[in-house]
Amino acid sequence: MPKREPTPPPADDEPKYLTVNYPYPLHANMEIPEERKTLARWIACVMDQKDFFALYHKPTAPNMVIIEVARDSKNMEKLLGAHKWSEILRDPTEEEKKFESRVFYCVFNKGRDVQKAGERFLPFELSTRPSCGQILFR
Repeated sequence: MPKREPTPPPADDEPKYLTVNYPYPLHANMEIPEERKTLARWIACVMDQKDFFALYHKPTAPNMVIIEVARDSKNMEKLLGAHKWSEILRDPTEEEKKFESRVFYCVFNKGRDVQKAGERFLPFELSTRPSCGQILFR
């Protein structure tokens, strides 16, 4: 039997996928546009809004979302890692002070793989770059 050719690497223009564990806001229902927008604002404050493309969410995994970002984003390193809510929120509640969001590389490297895993695309709209010094974030 002939040996199968190896799968080619993703194209240069294929976006990168990151997993956000415990996304802000706490116990967010990603089906609600305002809560989705709050999460999108936080991500856009950390990295350029133009490099942030999409959110994916699986209702059976409420404490995790997958985000689609530009593969060549210069600010991706700022987004990766742990983000303590006590450090990023202006006036966190006592409960929020205990939490942190963790962002790491996703096991999926293609959009189709994300969709096949049962993740739902979540539309959001950020018309202008959010001011990170607003009410919510530092």
